[in-house]
Amino acid sequence: MKLRFICRKVKVLKDGSVPIELSICVNSQRKVISTGRKTLLALFNSRTEQIKGDDETNKYLSALRARFYAIETSLLNSGVCVNIDTIMDVYKNGTQEITITILQVFDMHLDYLRQRVEQGLITNTTLNKYLITRDYLAKYIKTTFNTDDVFIRNITPSFVERFYTYLLLYMTNNTAIQKMKQLNPHCKGNSPCNVG
Repeated sequence: MKLRFICRKVKVLKDGSVPIELSICVNSQRKVISTGRKTLLALFNSRTEQIKGDDETNKYLSALRARFYAIETSLLNSGVCVNIDTIMDVYKNGTQEITITILQVFDMHLDYLRQRVEQGLITNTTLNKYLITRDYLAKYIKTTFNTDDVFIRNITPSFVERFYTYLLLYMTNNTAIQKMKQLNPHCKGNSPCNVG
């Protein structure tokens, strides 16, 4: 993750000051957020990312930078996918909010299925069907949302319907319904993953 404080000339306010923004870059994805602070452009040193003569703001910016690095470390330690969405989710909602994605849940279920294969309770064919569904889901998320994963709490009826429509591009209706049934256990309790 790369963090950089910036002041853009194009955002000069009526009083002559500019907002101080934070540019966050994670795996080539970039987001710029407001820090809620402003300064005169002449006082901002873009090399050091500090405000000349404003220790209070400089301490605030330093603390904000430390907070984002702590969020990144927390996500890495908890095994959550680190991308711009997970970073911003924890920044906005805090860690009390469960940051788990649909593909992470699907992968946990795949681990469970692998154990059942080892126990002789299901066949490799069944496991392979779920692996194929996971691949379709990952491709759908990437092509539709231009991201690697989606938070489980963001699974909406629209997400499910669009995934079903996406599947119909590659398979028959009955096969698409089977894939949707494989997705069903991975959606949150009241999410409408039932199709057909």
